[in-house]
Amino acid sequence: MSEGDNELLVGLNDVHESALQRMASDVIRCTERMDGITRFSGVVAHDVNNILAIILGNLELLDYELIENPKIRTRLASIQKASERATELTSQLLGISRRRPKCSVVTSVNEELKRIHQLVLAEVPSNVMLTLTLDESLWLTEIDPDDFQEALLNLIINACEAMPDGGELALATANVKLDRDYCSLNPGVNPGDYVAVSVIDTGRGIAADVLPFMFEPFVSSKEETKGAGLGLPQVYGFCQRSNGHVRLEPRLNVGTTARLYLPAGSRAS
Repeated sequence: MSEGDNELLVGLNDVHESALQRMASDVIRCTERMDGITRFSGVVAHDVNNILAIILGNLELLDYELIENPKIRTRLASIQKASERATELTSQLLGISRRRPKCSVVTSVNEELKRIHQLVLAEVPSNVMLTLTLDESLWLTEIDPDDFQEALLNLIINACEAMPDGGELALATANVKLDRDYCSLNPGVNPGDYVAVSVIDTGRGIAADVLPFMFEPFVSSKEETKGAGLGLPQVYGFCQRSNGHVRLEPRLNVGTTARLYLPAGSRAS
């Protein structure tokens, strides 16, 4: 190899290392931003929840006092409905900011998917074809099953909404090993064995300028009337509480793969 070839090789290595460092720095900044947002969301949601409790309590008292005035009772019912919706939103925010699972148990993800299969089918429109591919030798993982179910349904709902004209939705499980190279590009992720749960759709994908912010509360690629943008933050929160990792792999106008990596607790299910 000539001196010129050596210099070119060194230059290419430097460019590669620089690109890897930039990617790792971007991930670190995104993680730090998400941590700050979730803490802030939790504080705000807690305070708003307390205020809403006072509003709802007074509405209940007024309901008794104004029982003879149907017009006022109708308006009070409208206020109560809006307040209850706001309470649901603050509960979602508190769930996102929660640091620990409510009930963590050793779980077979395959069995969980089989258990909630009918619930999943109820969320999938008739023009979307659902396939389920389970690794029969899947390892166990320690998670909150209810938290996992909510995260999975959020991903499924997002996937279906990305396919308004129909398409294909695949759910798959697999055993994977995340090596140091992967973890160097995803700071905060530890090398080791993981249970991977994939939700793969053939929808419209995610635009590149929106992708870095998709796990932040109230950020959404949908129309404003199509949701509050709390589904993916809940998924992110679940993975954080489970010592896991979530990754979105979109291809614009082709589809998106959302993959949950949950630490393996045992090599047999």
